[in-house]
Amino acid sequence: MAEIITATFQDGAFVPEQPIAVPSGTRVRLTVEPVEQTSAQVAMAAHHRPTAEKISEFNKLCDRLSVRGGKRLTRDELHERR
Repeated sequence: MAEIITATFQDGAFVPEQPIAVPSGTRVRLTVEPVEQTSAQVAMAAHHRPTAEKISEFNKLCDRLSVRGGKRLTRDELHERR
């Protein structure tokens, strides 16, 4: 049974836009053909990409909250219940 499925290539994998009636682990043959995106889809994809400014803000927040390089709790401190 052949199906035409629209998918997005993300992080090294094809993510289908609708459910596929194929059992997990089934080998399939893919023919990849790019689909033209609407301007709204292009704008949405650009919106979700982190900019250097957003990354810098995130790093400053992590430093301010001592997320990186702060005091590490011992196992006993992590499991201490009061």
